[in-house]
Amino acid sequence: MLIGRSVLLAGIIGTLAFAGLTIPSVAAADGDGHALDVVERVAPNQGLILAPDADLVVEGENATVELPTTHDDPVVLTRTNDGARVEVDLPREAELENAASVDGRSVVYGARGRGGADVVAQALADGSVQIQTVIGSADSPHTFTYDVGLPEDAVLRLDDNGGVVALGSDGAFLVGFAPPWAAGADGASVPTWYRVEGSSVVQVVEPGANVTYPVVADPWLGIALIDNVTRSYYSGQGYRYFVYPSWWGRVGAGALARWAAWSEAKSYYYAMDRPNLTDQFYCHFDGRLATFAKGSWNLESWRPDVSYAATLAAGCNP
Repeated sequence: MLIGRSVLLAGIIGTLAFAGLTIPSVAAADGDGHALDVVERVAPNQGLILAPDADLVVEGENATVELPTTHDDPVVLTRTNDGARVEVDLPREAELENAASVDGRSVVYGARGRGGADVVAQALADGSVQIQTVIGSADSPHTFTYDVGLPEDAVLRLDDNGGVVALGSDGAFLVGFAPPWAAGADGASVPTWYRVEGSSVVQVVEPGANVTYPVVADPWLGIALIDNVTRSYYSGQGYRYFVYPSWWGRVGAGALARWAAWSEAKSYYYAMDRPNLTDQFYCHFDGRLATFAKGSWNLESWRPDVSYAATLAAGCNP
C-alpha cells in the first residue's frame, strides 16, 4: 500500500513539474537547525505562501485561515462562499510551546523539550494549510494526532489515495487531508500513513535504521474543492462552463470527494445539473492528474448525453 501511495505522489509531482508548477517536494538538508530552516531545506515551499498579517489571519482565494499564536488553539479554516468552518488542533504529541517566531509567511511552534517535535504552520494562497512537523531524532515522537472540529453528524474517512476526507451527513465535503508524505534530511522518502480515530486524523511516520534526521512530515489540508465557475454563451450551440478547481481539488482530493466536488461546482450555476455535464465533470475529475496543466475543466452543454465510458473515450467532451 505504501508503494502505491509513493507512486501516486511521484506521478503528481511529475505532472506538476511538466506544468511548471510544484507541490511539496524534497531537497537535501544537513544538521538539525531551526525548524523553519529545516523545512525550507527539506521541504521547500512553492511560492504560494501568503504572509500572515498582525493578527495572523490570511485571506486565501477561497478560504480564510487563522493561524494561532497559542499552541493549544486550533488552526481555523473558513470557506468563503458559504462560511463553513473547520478547526484543526496542532498535534499534542509534539509537546509545543506558544509561537516561537513568525517570519512573515510561517508560524513556528517550538517543542518544549528535546523529546518533542517542532511544527511550522503555513497558509497557502488558495486557502489551504500545510502543517509541517519536524522530527528531530529517532527519539522524537513519530505519531501525530490532529483533532478535527466538525459538525456533530460529520464523519472522517480514509480516501482511496491515502488521504482523509470529512463529509457532512448529506455527503458535502467539509475538509480533506491530502495523501501523507514524509522526507528525511537526505531527501529520501520515509514511510508514512494516516489512520482515523473518531474525529481525529493520526499520522504515523515509520522510523528506521536508514532514516536521516531531521524528518519533515507534512499534512496538507484544504476546505474547498472549486475556486470558481464561469460560463460563456456560444450562438447556436449553448453554454460552455469553465470550472476552476482549487489546488487542493486538483491534487489532494480523492475519490470520496468526487460527488462533493460536483455539488460544489453546481452551486455556481444550477443549470449545470444535467447528465451530459455531469459525465463531463466526472471525466475531468477522474483524470485530473493527467490533465493538470489545463487551466479549467470545460463542460459544454451542447455535447450529446452519452454514457460515462463514451465521454471518457472522447476526452471528456464527446
